[in-house]
Amino acid sequence: MRLFTAITLLLSLSACKTTGGDSLTRNEFLASVVERRCEAILTCCDAGYWLMGVTYDTVAECVMYESSTMDIWFKPESTGWDESATGAWEEWFEANMTTCGATLSDFHQTNELDLLRQILPGKVLLGGECSLEYDCAPGLFCSFDSDSCARYVGESAQCEGDWECSPGLLCQNDICAVPRVEGDACVNGECRGDGLHCDSETLLCAPRLLAGEACAVSDDCLSYSCSTEGLCEGDTSFESTYCADTEGN
Repeated sequence: MRLFTAITLLLSLSACKTTGGDSLTRNEFLASVVERRCEAILTCCDAGYWLMGVTYDTVAECVMYESSTMDIWFKPESTGWDESATGAWEEWFEANMTTCGATLSDFHQTNELDLLRQILPGKVLLGGECSLEYDCAPGLFCSFDSDSCARYVGESAQCEGDWECSPGLLCQNDICAVPRVEGDACVNGECRGDGLHCDSETLLCAPRLLAGEACAVSDDCLSYSCSTEGLCEGDTSFESTYCADTEGN
């Protein structure tokens, strides 16, 4: 309880001067997200949570980093609060963050951020100045070219990256398109879809290969690691994403 209170205070420091009666509810939710994420990760990670070259050994250390990150991404002055949207995040968390050893979706982290954006929608309107995509109101993204909020582009429109495409679409071969599924034709030798690679023989999208299966390039493997012997190697679990004691961390 003491830790939860401390997180709430940390997350509310920049909000207390700019928000009204709903700031406590917003910050209680963010505090809960941070603490639950850290507890779930460290339950599975015996040697700590590895992130960007730094290992966090305790929930308290993890919470300090995650709280700061949340406050940078979802700035109180440029994001709102929609309590009615929290249920979808709760379902995502239970399905994706509570089972050690689970294989994660390619879109694991982006899916969570998309849900958090619905709960904490941006306030900056079309043409307004932004520094992160989270600043922009629903239906908008932060353009790197102008540092201002612009409208998402739809299916079949030209794009430079996924961030420009409407939610649910990916930038594939410079065109916004729905993610590929198993059996679809490859696009320029690639398959932008969950857990897929381009089968070099059939030129169709197929599930990525597991450890020990023959591969030609790292993109063939679920672990994104093809050994010099031509075999997929490495861990593909929850732990490989978060833990300091897995290969490569």
